[in-house]
Parts: sequence; structure tokens; C-alpha cells
Amino acid sequence: MLKIFLLFCLPLFAFGQSKPSCPPESFLIEYRSPTTKGMKYTCAYLKNGQTIKHGEEWSLDIQDQVVSKVNYVNGEVSQMPAQVVAPPVSSPEDEKKVLKTITDFLKVLSFQAQGASTSKFKVENCDRDSMAWVKAAMMKTALERSYAYNEKCDVAGTFFAKFGEEFSMRFNLRNLDDLDFTQLKMIMDFELKSGAILYKFEVLDGKLSSASKAARFTARYQIEINPITGEPAKNSQKGELTLIELNGKEVKASVPLAYD
Repeated sequence: MLKIFLLFCLPLFAFGQSKPSCPPESFLIEYRSPTTKGMKYTCAYLKNGQTIKHGEEWSLDIQDQVVSKVNYVNGEVSQMPAQVVAPPVSSPEDEKKVLKTITDFLKVLSFQAQGASTSKFKVENCDRDSMAWVKAAMMKTALERSYAYNEKCDVAGTFFAKFGEEFSMRFNLRNLDDLDFTQLKMIMDFELKSGAILYKFEVLDGKLSSASKAARFTARYQIEINPITGEPAKNSQKGELTLIELNGKEVKASVPLAYD
């Protein structure tokens, strides 16, 4: 009787996964084919503005049945799995370096982008209109922002910021060590506080990745903003950055999140 039960259940287990599981350095692209009308799921990462297939690609028919599976490794069809079987062993020094890299990246969200930086990664000219953020926050309206590469901006992408609600961000990056893509789940908010505005953001789940490296993290940050000028108040920063995974290995390393 047990054998009959297991034989009955095996198809359920086999077809229980409706989407491929992507490697840590990839994200999942979903779309419906205009030709077959069936769904297609592709694991990929971005490099130099190009989408590189990395992981499984599933094609489904109009009844959502899987009709083909193809595996890619760095853009090439392969019989070998794209997942990192034995991720590089990370050391405390590796973790410290990645935390510094993530800190440099998060400056683009901090209202401190105009400060001096010793990093090759630049964000000073990504978003010069700080008052647009203040106005949108006060009116509780969504704010669309588009960043593009220039001499002082190494971030490219478009997003809609929603204050007090969870939303997602995806950016292409350059000059950030060897990491070139980020995906974030965020919450941002502004609060009135005795003549100032308290700006806060929280990264609920963040990923920085490339073809050879992937880091996951969480972060909290707040700073007081002058409601008239939109400039940050000195000595008002508080924050913490926590690295939770590096190259597929669970870690827990935290540092204060603040900028000069």
C-alpha cells in the first residue's frame, strides 16, 4: 500500500515546482511568449548592460505544462548545472571588504551623495533633486526616478519609490569592485520631527551580484533633512548594515551605516 501511495505522489512532487530555481547570482525573468502564448522563465544576470542567461530556462505551453528545459552557464548552453556547487570559502577579510562595497553602494539612497568619497564608485550626479523626494514624501505620492551612467554616476535604472510601502529596485552598476547588478526590496518613509524631516529607509532583502560573486544583506538608515533646503542635518545619521550571505554561505556580520 505504501508503494502505491509513493508512486501516486511522485508526479505531484515532480511537478510541484512551477518555476526554475536560479543560482544566487541570477534573477528570474518571466514573460508570456507572443508566439506560443505559453509562459517562459529564464534565469539571467546583467553584465555591461547585457542580459546573460545563467541557470535554467523553462518553456511552458498554454496549459502551463513544461515542454522544454535548457540549462545555461554564462550565456552558453550546458549540461552542467549553473549553481555553484562549492562556493568559495569567505574569510573575515572578505566579509569586511563586501560590507565596505555595500556601504559605498547604499550611499545613493542616503541623502549624502554629495559628500567626498574615496571610492571609485560615484553617485554624486545620479539624483540632484533632493526636494522632489521631500515633496513626494509630504504628499505621500509615488516618485519615479531614472538614473543613468555619467561621469559622476555609476548607477543605471528606473524605479518607483513608494513611501511607507514595500517596493523593489533593480540597478545596473559599474566601478563597484566586481559587482555589477543589485536587486532590493525596500521600505522608505519620512516623518516630521520638531522642525525637521526624518528620512528613513530599510533594505528588507538586498542582493549585490556578478557572474562570480553574490552577497545578500539587510540595512537600516535614518537622517534628518531640512524641509526648506532639502539638505541633511549634521550628526543626525543612524544606521546598521548586516551581511547575511556571501557566495551562497550563510554569514552574519554587521557594521554601522553612516557617511561623513
